[in-house]
Amino acid sequence: MSLHRTLPLALLAIAVAPPAFAANATLSGHVQDANGHALAHVYVHQENGMTSAFSNERGEFTLELDPKGGSLLLAESPGYQPVEIPVAETTQPIQLAKSPAVAVPSETETAETRAQAPADLLNNSFAVRYDWRWQTYGYFANSVAGAVDNELGLDWSARLDNWLWTLDAERSRAAVRVPSLTPSNPNASVLTPETIEGTLELGYALKAGEVEVAPYVAGLWRQVTAGSNGAAVTGTPLDADQTRQAIGLGLQGAKRIAPRLVAFGDLGVYTAPNVTFNNGPASITGLSGLNGAKLKLGLGFDLIPTIRFDLTYRHDYWRATNYAEDADVAMLGISYHPAEVTK
Repeated sequence: MSLHRTLPLALLAIAVAPPAFAANATLSGHVQDANGHALAHVYVHQENGMTSAFSNERGEFTLELDPKGGSLLLAESPGYQPVEIPVAETTQPIQLAKSPAVAVPSETETAETRAQAPADLLNNSFAVRYDWRWQTYGYFANSVAGAVDNELGLDWSARLDNWLWTLDAERSRAAVRVPSLTPSNPNASVLTPETIEGTLELGYALKAGEVEVAPYVAGLWRQVTAGSNGAAVTGTPLDADQTRQAIGLGLQGAKRIAPRLVAFGDLGVYTAPNVTFNNGPASITGLSGLNGAKLKLGLGFDLIPTIRFDLTYRHDYWRATNYAEDADVAMLGISYHPAEVTK
């Protein structure tokens, strides 16, 4: 091969060949963070080389270069981004920047987080209850009061996203005894009215810190069957069959005050309901300007994650011209809350 062809090939080989380092050549350097503080225990090695070193407490390192190694120096340390620099530039400190923080929770932390994540308290539920009621009626100069100890009720709630439907229904039948009226006729002095009442609420659930509330619009319906056959047994509207329909506004809410204890409440206000009377004495002419309110307060204790024991108090208040109606109701119930199981 002629000289003019061999020389260009030799120059090309020199140009592409990696730089060679003399045997036993050493390299000293310094590693620091972005603030200029020395970094210890940084792993430093030569690209494709057989040797490596770690920086000391002052960030200094000494590395024996491999003649067959590459021309890049690599520095790595946990919590920092790795750096590659040419060997020739190690006269300047090597700076490592911190890696972006990535929080990876452990399995224990994840389980604790799931266990502590609060479930929606105003949610799907179904409850049955027993009620004890002390009821009073006053109409002009007449009044009647007594206990109703056979009232049964149920509560049902359904939630779709934040919309909440709630139904409260109850039924009772009680003997009202007024011995002073027509004592010669025992049947005239005993009245057994049957009352069925239901309240349907549509609310929108909101969270305010640890409290969940739901303002709502409500419809109330009450049917009373007096069974008096038109006799003036009590001299109050309780002597007449009646139907009451009302629209109201209210607010219900709940808060978990202990791991297994929930406090809840409900206040509804009703104005100008429609009241009709049938089969009553002529003295029952109507209720002018009737308005009312229902206030409920209670505590629920979780027997198991889905079953709760509820103890509740409710006060019913109705007023009209020459008319007053009050009830204090104590309720004992068992409720089922499938949505409160935290997965």
